[in-house]
Amino acid sequence: RQQVVVFRPPLPGANDYIKRVIAVPGDNLEIKRGAVWINGRVLPEPYVSMPMNANETYPYQSVTIPPGHYFVMGDNRGNSYDSRYWGFVPRENIIGTPMFIYMSVEATEEAWQPGHIQERFLAYANAVVRPHLVRWKRLFTAP
Repeated sequence: RQQVVVFRPPLPGANDYIKRVIAVPGDNLEIKRGAVWINGRVLPEPYVSMPMNANETYPYQSVTIPPGHYFVMGDNRGNSYDSRYWGFVPRENIIGTPMFIYMSVEATEEAWQPGHIQERFLAYANAVVRPHLVRWKRLFTAP
């Protein structure tokens, strides 16, 4: 639990995702008032960079994680397409864990898709021109 993983999301044609494991098989997960509850206790999450909307509802308000599956969420909760929306990640879809963060910049989702070299270049160029958009404290740290 709380390990960052690289995985193939259960979405047709999607590229690999990087998210944090929030709940493991057998856990009871609840999302209420903008907080994650695991087995009846609030999950401490100092890594969250943007909180969830406390009033938003999700299909997974209270659920037990099925065997062989994981519930994952992004650290940028207010802007993360994750298990809250598309469900559990099967164990066989998990590829591994990242070693360190080598860059953390603001960019469109499209910039990281294959064939979008110009958008990716613009994201990095924007970071050079506007260095305040780089999340410097995250660089070369373990996820």
